[in-house]
Amino acid sequence: MARAKKASKVHRSDSGEESIIIPVKTGGEWFMRILEANGFQFFFGTTGGGMPDIQDAMTVVKPPKWIQGLHEFPTVCASVGYALAGERPAICLIDRTVGPMNCLGGVYMGFEAYAPVVIFGSRNYPGVPVDSGSPQYHYHTTQTAFMREWCKWVHENQVLETLPDDVAKAIFMAEAEPQGPVYLTLREDLMAAKVNRGVIRSTKRMKPPALPIPRTEVLREACELLLDSQNPLAVASSLGRHPKAVSTLVKLAETLAIPVRDGRSFLNFPMDHYLFMGFQDIEPSWPSECDLIFNIEHGYLPPQRPPEGAKIIDLTSDPFNLRGVQAGGDYGSTMFPADVRMLGDSQATLTALTEMAVKLIDERKLKKTVERRREELIEEHRRLMEDWNKEADDHLNDRPVSPYRIGRELNTVWNDRTTWINIAITSRSALMQNIIIKKPGSYFGNPSWHLGVGCGMAYGVALARSKGYVNIQMKNGFPVGSIPKPYETVICTIGDGEAIMGNIDSCLWTCSHYGIPVLYLVMNNASWGIEWEFIAKATAGWSRKAKNYECVDIDKPRINFAQLAKAYDVHGEKVEENDQAGAALRNALATLQKGRPALIDFTLPKYTEGPSLVP
Repeated sequence: MARAKKASKVHRSDSGEESIIIPVKTGGEWFMRILEANGFQFFFGTTGGGMPDIQDAMTVVKPPKWIQGLHEFPTVCASVGYALAGERPAICLIDRTVGPMNCLGGVYMGFEAYAPVVIFGSRNYPGVPVDSGSPQYHYHTTQTAFMREWCKWVHENQVLETLPDDVAKAIFMAEAEPQGPVYLTLREDLMAAKVNRGVIRSTKRMKPPALPIPRTEVLREACELLLDSQNPLAVASSLGRHPKAVSTLVKLAETLAIPVRDGRSFLNFPMDHYLFMGFQDIEPSWPSECDLIFNIEHGYLPPQRPPEGAKIIDLTSDPFNLRGVQAGGDYGSTMFPADVRMLGDSQATLTALTEMAVKLIDERKLKKTVERRREELIEEHRRLMEDWNKEADDHLNDRPVSPYRIGRELNTVWNDRTTWINIAITSRSALMQNIIIKKPGSYFGNPSWHLGVGCGMAYGVALARSKGYVNIQMKNGFPVGSIPKPYETVICTIGDGEAIMGNIDSCLWTCSHYGIPVLYLVMNNASWGIEWEFIAKATAGWSRKAKNYECVDIDKPRINFAQLAKAYDVHGEKVEENDQAGAALRNALATLQKGRPALIDFTLPKYTEGPSLVP
């Protein structure tokens, strides 16, 4: 545990637990010292009138460093991105009643993405005085109720004496599997209270519990099913949120020669591997000969189900199947029959399955059978990649700018130090099929599938993948002028609708202000393209017949995001021709190397069918 300065007394219990008693002046300073002692580097937030004593204490307590967002929604999304990319809890601070309402979409995404985020909310009570004597605005009796649906634990700190325990439990609950957001309110009057000293407790022994693995006989039953199958298929969606788990799936797949489809909330399987067989969300239909499905941290949104007649093995760390399925809300995955259903640590379980499989292959003398299957799958993978390349070749010159061309150009500059936040929807398949990524932890999607999360998420990821803040200067005894030093290139692909709903202007300001090097690529098709799919299939079909697109078009004017970027002192470039794409990408990446953000606005074909007949 990092020790706060001026520790006056240290207490150790018989079990070795350590508490530090330090001088503090306010509840707000005590709170910030607790965060400092827990090693938090960044504090994401959107300022408000209900947190003055916390923000006042930030002047003298650094780290954590305050990262100001201009709206609560991207602020919480940034903390989600930081938690996922950093594989550690993130913290953010929002204000009273309106703050939770503004950020709820980000909390929902954090829940679906298993993000260990601790959201602190300021809170007040009418008539409860603080030293300033200010009126207590924006009070609501059930402030915590807004967050309860999408948080693992919701609580309010009622007395300062429990503040260290409340914060410790919040961190513990966020980090325990299955991970997810928690919400803790902090009363303004308690943060303003004058205190003389505060207790800071070590959390080094507050480790989350380790998940179990299935019994030996269950592992054996699953392995025997996999070996008896003629055409098995594994599908993984959320396994890759823990990058180290991906290699265990690769090892099992290689041992048994099992093809794998990636659900692509995260990178769950390397694309260049001969057992990679595409994306489940792009190709949801099942191979006709498939006789076994192995679901690994993967669920099905009703009415989708595994194929009838196939054997089913299911492995998840979420006992209630609320997550592991894209956009499932609090319904989560549909229930489906399974021949073997396993609950536990996916990484450890896959390792144990591999060890069991090696023994069974030897016992049953199946090495030649596995090798034959392997040879067939190598050829199948080759055909898949050829088909994708041909599809891209056929569309490289689509005008004005082809998303296939963008994907190809990106692939030429991609390396193992590139991280991708992909929230594009209508361009999704063109990008994913042409950017060959293989490094676990290098891809973050949007499992909640609602618009707006990518803009904030991207700068949170960038901060997690930085080397920390450097060039910290001192003025009047306080640190100022610090900037992040990146060690990975962070690229975020978004649509124009995503950019607007994600408060792109807020995120551009934050990136510019702190020098966070993110490259935003806007796939600008002048419409809420994904929404047109629903309206075009409406029961009566009037909109399609009348060419009435007024509910989905973002046109006349088509938004110029490059000009918007320049307004925030961000490198902005508009690309309207295919042959401009490569040069624009290289210019933008050069800007990132200088520690500055950049944005490219790609003019894609209008998604709806020509101009709307409605003025």
